[in-house]
Amino acid sequence: MRKGRDLQLASCNVDVVEPAGADTYVLINLGGKEVTARLQAETEAKTGIEMKFTFNMDKVSYFDADTGKRLN
Repeated sequence: MRKGRDLQLASCNVDVVEPAGADTYVLINLGGKEVTARLQAETEAKTGIEMKFTFNMDKVSYFDADTGKRLN
């Protein structure tokens, strides 16, 4: 791992899987919040399973729930 990366590990249930060409988006529940994660297209994510995710917090985007506006 490179220095400066802030990586966090979490086990989450996959609620929705959305293939989108070169990426696959999954909706998961993380700490009571709905989170969308972008994965490689060849991911083996399936709705209803629990997966371990590693989040690079340096690349996380935050949005205002009311306006949808990006906060960072």
